[in-house]
Amino acid sequence: MAFNLFKKKEAAKKKVAENKSVVQETAKAPVVEAKKEKRKISSFSLSLPHISEKAGMLQAQNKYVFKVIPGATKYGVRDSIEEQYGVLVEKVAMIRVSAKSIRVGKRMGEKQGYKKAVVTLKEGHKIEIASS
Repeated sequence: MAFNLFKKKEAAKKKVAENKSVVQETAKAPVVEAKKEKRKISSFSLSLPHISEKAGMLQAQNKYVFKVIPGATKYGVRDSIEEQYGVLVEKVAMIRVSAKSIRVGKRMGEKQGYKKAVVTLKEGHKIEIASS
C-alpha cells in the first residue's frame, strides 16, 4: 500500500491559487472606477495662460503654456483644455517652478512658486490666446 505524502500539499496549493484569482478579479474593478472618478474631480485645474517670450516661441511649434493649480495632474489639464477650448491634446508636460528668495530693502521675502503645464495640440488644432 503506497501513501501519497504530497496530496495535502497539492490540495493546499490549489486552494491558494483559487483564492488569489478571486482576489485579483475583485481588486481590479474598483481601482479602474476610482481612477475615472479621480480624473473627473481634477478636470478643473487651469488657472490662466502663461504669457512670456518663451511661451510665444513655443506657439509656433503648436505648444501652449498654462499656469495650473498645484495639485493638477496631466490628465486633469488634458481634460480641462479639451473641454474649455474644444481642441484635441496630444501631450502634456508639467513643470514645477520653485519659490525664490527676494529682498525688499533690508527684509527678506519669498516669491511664490507655481506649477505650469506645456500642452502640445494635435495637428490642425489651435488656441487663440490674446497677449497683452
